[in-house]
Amino acid sequence: MSTRKSIFLALLISAFFSSLYGKEKIDSLLALLQNATDTNRVELLLRISGYYQSNETDKCLQYCKEAIELSEKLGNKGWIARAYYRKGNFYNGNGNYTAAFEALVKSYDLFEEVKDYNGMSNTANSIGNIFLARNDTANMFKYYKLALV
Repeated sequence: MSTRKSIFLALLISAFFSSLYGKEKIDSLLALLQNATDTNRVELLLRISGYYQSNETDKCLQYCKEAIELSEKLGNKGWIARAYYRKGNFYNGNGNYTAAFEALVKSYDLFEEVKDYNGMSNTANSIGNIFLARNDTANMFKYYKLALV
């Protein structure tokens, strides 16, 4: 067997087992979600939405929205911020920059309110990425600088 075929076969096998592991992981998260309550449920919802972010976008947004609703019901601003952060990055990845910006600004404001500086930095970076995609370098640098503070 040629080297090229061997490499291709190894990559194919690796991709197959990676997808099996991913399926196993999401199944475990979904099983845990059945009995999870409060902030544990919010965390699982966000992890599940992250799993679906690149492959099943409708499910990603569904779990994101549920995390936002539950976080708001619980009154936990830190989790609300994380949920809006996930939602904003979902929209950014799908090219809906207006919705991404709105969600990420909400996230940033909430992170600022609870003094979560790491969250503020990550969110400012994500907002900078929106402006990068729009070729708006002035605002891009503004938010990238904010991410460094």
